[in-house]
Amino acid sequence: SETNMEKGTLEGRVGVLNEQINTEKMNAEHIGKRMTAIHGEIADKKTKVSAYEEERSGIAAQVKESLERLAAAEEALKEKDEEIRALEEEIESGKGSIIDTLNEKASINARQQRYETMLEQVNVRRSEVCQKLLKYKSDESEQDGQLDELNRQLEEIEAEIASLGDAQAAAETRTEELEHEVRRLNKNLNDRQQEYHTSYTKLESLKNIAERYEGYGGSIRRVMEVRDRIHGIHGVVADLITVPKKYEIAVETALGGSIQNIVTDSEQTAKQLIEYLKKNRYGRATFLPLTSIGNKNTFNQDKALKEPGVLGLANSLVETDGQYEGLIRYLLGRVVVVDTIDNAIALARKFQYSLRIVTLEGELLSAGGSMTGGAFKNTSNLLGRKREIEELEGACTKALTDVDRIEQDLVMNEALLAESREELESLKSRRQESYLRQNTVRMSISRTEDKKEEIRESYGDLERENSQLEDQIREIGKSRNELAGEVIRLEGQNQDINSRLDSCHERLDTAKAEREDASKALSTVQLEASGLKQ
Repeated sequence: SETNMEKGTLEGRVGVLNEQINTEKMNAEHIGKRMTAIHGEIADKKTKVSAYEEERSGIAAQVKESLERLAAAEEALKEKDEEIRALEEEIESGKGSIIDTLNEKASINARQQRYETMLEQVNVRRSEVCQKLLKYKSDESEQDGQLDELNRQLEEIEAEIASLGDAQAAAETRTEELEHEVRRLNKNLNDRQQEYHTSYTKLESLKNIAERYEGYGGSIRRVMEVRDRIHGIHGVVADLITVPKKYEIAVETALGGSIQNIVTDSEQTAKQLIEYLKKNRYGRATFLPLTSIGNKNTFNQDKALKEPGVLGLANSLVETDGQYEGLIRYLLGRVVVVDTIDNAIALARKFQYSLRIVTLEGELLSAGGSMTGGAFKNTSNLLGRKREIEELEGACTKALTDVDRIEQDLVMNEALLAESREELESLKSRRQESYLRQNTVRMSISRTEDKKEEIRESYGDLERENSQLEDQIREIGKSRNELAGEVIRLEGQNQDINSRLDSCHERLDTAKAEREDASKALSTVQLEASGLKQ
């Protein structure tokens, strides 16, 4: 390295200086020996001089001067020797300082190397910590992403649960409504079926009564039993007319016993039937042959029809087939129907009791002034049978129609109920699945949050470690800077020492040169002194 090269250079220079110093020492020894020899010679010369004082008296001044010069030369040589010694000591001291500086610098370099090793290790660990921090940050970001996704899924599931809850509530409400509707329809179906059975039972009973002509006289029943064998029997008067219920009592009262009269096509048929009754002793009956009953009876009190409470002639209040209109006019064409008995009495009185009047409640005012009324002991309504049968047939038809409609509605509602129950079960199942998914997502969120907390704690530990590593790096950097400053100081100090050594070497060289000159001057003086002595 550069320091080692510099160290080698300095050691080389120190070696050269040592050699020079050894040479100078040898020279100094030589000079010392010379000086000793010279001193001896001087002593000899002085002895000789004393012998030749007289001889030398002439040159005494020269000798004295020569001696002074010799003393001065010796003093100068001594001073140079002292100077050389001092310089050599200073050079040796500088070399020691250089060695000390080099040793201290080597120690600093070793410490620098240790710090570099420590810094490298710290940087490696910090790199690992930074990578882990980045990984933890990435993991935390990933966990945040997963939490966001899980929270989004949880919101969707909770919204789905709420929606399914609403749908389930609606389905439960609809199911309850359908169950209520099915129960209502079943009840209505049972009620309509019961109504049908009740009406059908009454209808069959009435039909049986009508077919057996119960309520009619025995002779009438006997005649009606042979209507299939004896042609020309049209039926009893009650069977041939249709009367609104409002007028049934009034018309039945107006007809009186005629309501059970048997209508035939001709007198011959009537005669044949009379013979049948006589022969079998079945009793008597009244027959109304259509060929003999005409339009003889006419009502000639038209003003009476305009009186208060008058509803019209009885024949106008009933309906019948066209072929029986004359017969009905014969039976009812002179009977006035009035709403109340008071109006009936007023009408009879006004027309001098010449009218046959019936009220809606069955009171009968006959021409001449007689009045018939009161409660009916026999509740049998011959005119109402046909109406009742038609009403019961209508009720049965309506009940059957209602039953069919209700059964259709029931089938439809039962299908809707089954569908609604299936939908409700499906919604419950889906809602349960949603709850399971909700619990699963919540558990995932909890695990993810725990993992995120672990990452956060590990991240905090790593951040603290990273902070400590950064502190160590700063401390190492500070120490390295201090060592670098110390190296710079040592290098400056070394340069100063080298500068001083260079200066010393220069001064030493100068001193040696000057000593050589002084030595030469001393030799010259000695020679001169020796010549003077001689």
